[in-house]
Amino acid sequence: MSETFTHFFNRTVAKVKVVEKSSSWLMKVIAWFLALLTKMKIIDFPVKKFMEEYTTTILSTIYSGHMTEDSEPNSLVVHEFTHVMQWHDGKIGFVLSYLFSPMKRAFYESEAHQAAMLLSKNRWSDEHLENTAKKLTGYGCDYKISLDLLQVRREEVEKGEPRPLPLQVVLAVEHWRADVAA
Repeated sequence: MSETFTHFFNRTVAKVKVVEKSSSWLMKVIAWFLALLTKMKIIDFPVKKFMEEYTTTILSTIYSGHMTEDSEPNSLVVHEFTHVMQWHDGKIGFVLSYLFSPMKRAFYESEAHQAAMLLSKNRWSDEHLENTAKKLTGYGCDYKISLDLLQVRREEVEKGEPRPLPLQVVLAVEHWRADVAA
C-alpha cells in the first residue's frame, strides 16, 4: 500500500491531523455553544450544518465529515491543508486575526481557495468566484471584499505567481503523486 497524502504531508511539509468531526468532543462543545448563542438570539448559526457540512480547521487539526487521513488530495483537502500552513506560518497571530478580523478572514479564505484554483482550473470561473464570495458572507466576510480578493488570487495563478502557502500545498500534492506513480 502506498503512503497516504496526509502521511506524506506530515513527513515532508508540516504536521496535520484529520479527525472525524462527529466524534470530536471539542466540536460537540463548540456546536453546543453555537446552539446556546443562537437560542439566546446573539447569533443565528446553522449548528446542524456546522456539524454535518462544514469542515473546521483549528491549528493543525482538521475536523471533517467529508475527509479522512486517507483522503486523496482534492479541492477540500488542499483548502484545509492551506489553513494548516497558515497556522504554522502565523501561529497565534493567524488565529486572532482570523477570529476577530473579517477582512483578514476573507484574505485567509481567498488564499486557501487559491490552492483549490491551483489544483483545478474549473475553480477559476467568474461564477465560481462569485458563489465562493457569497458563501464567505456566512463567515462574516464582506461579499465585495471577498470577491475582490478571490479575483486577485485568480490573477496571481494566471500570472504564475501564486501565494507561497497554497503553492507549497499543491507542490506537495504533485510530489506525492510522483512518488505514488513511481
